[in-house]
Amino acid sequence: MIVAKKSKVGLIFTIVSILFLLLGLLDPGEFVAFLIIGVVILIIGICIMVSTGKQFKKKQAALERLNADGTVDRLNSEISSGRTKYYKKLALAVNDREVFIDGPDAELVKMEEIARVYRTNVIRGQYNYQNQAIDLDLKDGRRYYVGTVTRKNVPAEYGEVLNYIRARVTAVLEGGI
Repeated sequence: MIVAKKSKVGLIFTIVSILFLLLGLLDPGEFVAFLIIGVVILIIGICIMVSTGKQFKKKQAALERLNADGTVDRLNSEISSGRTKYYKKLALAVNDREVFIDGPDAELVKMEEIARVYRTNVIRGQYNYQNQAIDLDLKDGRRYYVGTVTRKNVPAEYGEVLNYIRARVTAVLEGGI
């Protein structure tokens, strides 16, 4: 399902930091060490919560924008019924008409807008030795790098999505690096 979810990682770091602070109270001889560790973990947890909170708000705003005409609700309904496939590892939802890019900058791309689709290791102009993505070049010049995965751990659905989009796009120019 396509929803904006808050990360719990920051909360977990905060709870672990409190545990270290409590351990410091129980062992007065190591209080300073536990205090320092607890404060460092607390600061990391707060930074993570702030960062993920911003991403959550950004994604929530993008989903609200896309759902103004009921697009997200329709896609969720189609995912439930099986007419649209959602690939969680790739953060993509794909059907015969469109590709939904799930993430903080959620976007809907119509199949007829795609001019070229291929696998690439060049992401945003930089060669990436560890990751690869599906590059969607649109007819209007926009470009989306979607389904980014590590090159060592490429899920089977990666090729499935790439081939599915290639098969659905009319007059696609195929390429690759």
